[in-house]
Amino acid sequence: MALASCDKPFEMDLPLSVAQRNITLTKEAGSTHVLVYADGAWTASFTEPVEWASLNKRSGYGNNELIFSYSANYGIARKIGIVLAKDELRDTVFMIQNGPVTLASYSFEQKSVRLTKLGAVAVVGVSSNLYYSEDALRVSAIYIDGDGQRDTVAVDGTSDNPAHWIVSARTQYDRFSFCTTFNDTGAARNAELIVTIDDPTGRPLKSILKVSQGINSPKFLMTSLAGTYGSEAQDVLVNITVNDIWPYAENIFFEMSDEVRTWVRNIRLTSEGLAFSLSENMTGRMRVGKINIRYVADSGETANGTFMITQK
Repeated sequence: MALASCDKPFEMDLPLSVAQRNITLTKEAGSTHVLVYADGAWTASFTEPVEWASLNKRSGYGNNELIFSYSANYGIARKIGIVLAKDELRDTVFMIQNGPVTLASYSFEQKSVRLTKLGAVAVVGVSSNLYYSEDALRVSAIYIDGDGQRDTVAVDGTSDNPAHWIVSARTQYDRFSFCTTFNDTGAARNAELIVTIDDPTGRPLKSILKVSQGINSPKFLMTSLAGTYGSEAQDVLVNITVNDIWPYAENIFFEMSDEVRTWVRNIRLTSEGLAFSLSENMTGRMRVGKINIRYVADSGETANGTFMITQK
């Protein structure tokens, strides 16, 4: 009887279980096996959509295994969960892949921005080392009312509260864009946009942009309408005393002749003013050009200006 008992096959009496619930991976591409223990059919899925990883199958039966494959990581550490399900039972295996960026950086070029009353997309420059980890950034807004009360919400496009007037945001390694609604309240309104990072290692990142939306239409006014410059190559900044349109880069257009474009380059409107670069004048004669600045809002409102350039 003892011999017969030893010959009987061993059966694990586990409805659903896994060998490990936290697995750390190197930054290089590769694959790893996930052992699943169960007494019946089970399914596997990710905790959220993921582009950098895949499973070789999404279901199995009894004691079995999955193969989790992953691409190389060039950014910060990242994390994804594999949810195993059998009937009403759930178990999750978390994969944490290390990355070469150990200290994330995301800094706004301006600490604050003032907007017109129009509902539009505003863009602010950013300095960051997260070229490969933009999807790990999260945006929230703190709305501040006239009594100083603060209301904090995620900016993810799901809120239908009209008091949440920043309706969407997009984080990129070199710029940050967000969209506001039209300000018909009759008073300026203020908010703080906060960018944090989803870092499974727990290293924090927090960047803040203060946003004020007024009740005025778009306008800008330069300190001068013309400038004369030397023949050498140079960068120029024309100061602007009133400039409500610079955040709306997608709606700003610079018009000039094809000939002027050969020596006036890199034209842009910044928070400081109208910026452009002049190439060296080797023609032996004075050259003159004109830049037309035109802002056209989605609503049809416009703001225009002209700057004349003379280079010796």
